[in-house]
Amino acid sequence: MTFSHPWGSAPASQIVRGMFGIKPLQPGFKKFQVKLQPGNIAKASLKTPTAKGTIAASYQKANANNVYLDVTIPANTTARVSLPQPTDRGNAKLLVDQVQVTAKQKQGYLTVELGSGRHSLNTDLTQANQPNDNGHTDTTGDGSGLNSNSNQDQANTEQTGQAHHELK
Repeated sequence: MTFSHPWGSAPASQIVRGMFGIKPLQPGFKKFQVKLQPGNIAKASLKTPTAKGTIAASYQKANANNVYLDVTIPANTTARVSLPQPTDRGNAKLLVDQVQVTAKQKQGYLTVELGSGRHSLNTDLTQANQPNDNGHTDTTGDGSGLNSNSNQDQANTEQTGQAHHELK
């Protein structure tokens, strides 16, 4: 049996749409969702092709309340990314690229909208970076206020004019 046969490939599509919750919100995946539903699976990753480029996502559950997600969003697209809300707290805080943000809280999920590029999200607030004296978050440790992966993110932001945004 091969994945060329419908009965052989149908279960694989459920991983993309079910466990990772990757579904288009606008035609051609111009806007799409990633709604992680890991269940009892400790870690997983995938890449799925779309008309706008490849969406890559991988997650790891540190424990029942902390989930780490890396997601790559193709150029000129936007993603609505949702992580399960930790059961040990009621606030809507999560980390996006090591910066604490307020997410939209709905039906047990924390949701943010992100622009093109590679982003890291997690629900472990102890990993947050604190603003330095000039108000910028310093993840390089050199006091520059730059994020250690900011070169790629900055290039993606300049190319697309998008960065991550908080949902309100």
